[in-house]
Amino acid sequence: NTTWFLPTKQEVWICGGWVESAKLNDCRTYRINDGTWTWMHGSNTPGAGGTGGTMGVPAPANVPAARVLGTPFNVNDEELWLLAGTTGGTMQDLWRYTISNNTWTFMKGTTSSFVVGVYGTMGVPDPANYPSCRTWTTGFYDPGEHTLWAHAGFCKSAGGNGACGETWRYNLTDGVWTWMTGDPGRGYGPNYGTLLVPSPTNTPGTRIGHFGFFDPYTREYWMFGGGYADMWRFRLNDTMWTWMSGPTGSNVPGNYGPQGVA
Repeated sequence: NTTWFLPTKQEVWICGGWVESAKLNDCRTYRINDGTWTWMHGSNTPGAGGTGGTMGVPAPANVPAARVLGTPFNVNDEELWLLAGTTGGTMQDLWRYTISNNTWTFMKGTTSSFVVGVYGTMGVPDPANYPSCRTWTTGFYDPGEHTLWAHAGFCKSAGGNGACGETWRYNLTDGVWTWMTGDPGRGYGPNYGTLLVPSPTNTPGTRIGHFGFFDPYTREYWMFGGGYADMWRFRLNDTMWTWMSGPTGSNVPGNYGPQGVA
């Protein structure tokens, strides 16, 4: 499932996911205060198709196709944003769900799968830019600049599918994508640099199945794992990566130490 937590409303929202061997496109909400589930939108039939309608125009009939491994963005307690995921193939469509009117809006991209992105120039916004189809991507919302950020995952490229390491920014004000960091290639390793020292040449490389969280006060994104046991920090202010902790190399076993002792 793609999952959002709305702290003001004390609600958990989930959309899509697996049931047995098929995907879903339903949205349900769980109210923490009274412990009840409510089916809000979408089909209760596995494998349901999507309806995009007119891009940028909300409509009751709009709904994303059934999918798994989409990327959620918590913008506020009124809007749920969803990027890409896997339907029958990897996608790169961007959707907004408005809670007050129970309506989806197809905001950007294409409803076709396995699309190769248009990168443009790194750091330069361009209406022609868009990321490749992807899944297993981490994402976050930056309230300071009202932007969505998406990092790494399993992506489509001209040379085929594979782990990617690029970072993209989507401006919610003008609806434009920008390729911010990372090589557009697939399957390359990290460049660690010096521990705790930021550098424009540092990169965590390509990642699948990593975890990330964003601190809106410092405007820093922290990322862990994805085939590695390292911790990285990405500063939005200067778009530089820093290797913060953990060993170099992939598939490294943990060093536990005594339980409960830092």
